[in-house]
Amino acid sequence: MAGPGAGGFGGAAGTGSGGSAMANAGAGGLSTGGSAPSGGAGGSAPVSPAEPLLERVLPGATALVLDPTRERLYVAMGASAPDHANSVVVLDPVTATLLGGVDVGPHPNRLAISDDGSTLWVGIHDAASVQRIYISDDGLERGSEYLLPPGDVGSLAPTAGPMVVLPGTRTSLAVSLHVDDYSPSLVGVVLLDDGVPRPLRLPGHTGASRLTRGPDGYLIGFNNLHGGFGLYTITVSAYGLTQTEHANLISGFDTDIVYDRGLLFGTDGSVLQLADPEAPLLSARLPARGPIVPETALSVAWVLEGAESHAYPALLSLVSVNLLDRSVIDTTPLATEVLMPRHFTHGSGRRFAFIADTPDPASAGLSFESGVYLLEL
Repeated sequence: MAGPGAGGFGGAAGTGSGGSAMANAGAGGLSTGGSAPSGGAGGSAPVSPAEPLLERVLPGATALVLDPTRERLYVAMGASAPDHANSVVVLDPVTATLLGGVDVGPHPNRLAISDDGSTLWVGIHDAASVQRIYISDDGLERGSEYLLPPGDVGSLAPTAGPMVVLPGTRTSLAVSLHVDDYSPSLVGVVLLDDGVPRPLRLPGHTGASRLTRGPDGYLIGFNNLHGGFGLYTITVSAYGLTQTEHANLISGFDTDIVYDRGLLFGTDGSVLQLADPEAPLLSARLPARGPIVPETALSVAWVLEGAESHAYPALLSLVSVNLLDRSVIDTTPLATEVLMPRHFTHGSGRRFAFIADTPDPASAGLSFESGVYLLEL
């Protein structure tokens, strides 16, 4: 594969401040279902070192996902990235080196991966399309590109917002459609099979602007674009998508949602029980809010708390929470210049990855540059 950007692929990933690669991160790497520290039922609290290892790489990154079958991260690089622009790269999270990549369309900014780790879907913002990428142990191979169907509001071509590959499939992709120039930006939610939309779709304006997996046969959506803050249980059928709205469960314009083993976690700290998806119940409020990785089987959740605004820098901390009694297990301060964390993932052991912004050193104003952060406690 020919590498985009300066220098091609295969070397150490560029850092934002000249930091060294995480070659000393030890064996292992990011993988789904990785072990979490004890602290559930009677476990002892984890002990964090005084200085966690936090490495910034790949400036200009717009999205990342964790490969569920390999020790790899896939990172979308935006149109303004200084290296590897308009590509998806493969990142080794242990050594912070690039393992390859593939050119895609202009300004990729959304990613979704199949649960067997064989297929990656990329939202191409400036082409109003989604791109299929085939994954193998040898790297990435570009597949077909599909234009997104029109939205149900206005006439501008939509772009992909949050996307979910249906569990057990490679080619069925649910996409929340958005138009940047509209407020609210949501113009519908569609379910595509090899790029072809199923007949039943969800409406725009008020609806599932955020999207995640749910119990078998369901997706879960949340409206974070205006004050309705509705939660949606979305039924998946051969004909497409239908939804039921539920009120007064989750709130917040910056709130996102994550599903794990029958529970829905909001970045506002809410925890919902979805034993009956048609009747979700608010079961808890966690003592921390922010991007969250729940590991329900281990009774632990990891939360990146603080630094929620460009205008008001604050200390970013990693908080581990006991899901049995909702107590804080441990809090690890990270940095004050790392802002707006997102696309948070946790792998094996005590390794994490996320995208966040830092002030652009070349600008004296409120200008910020995104990058991937690799964290080891």
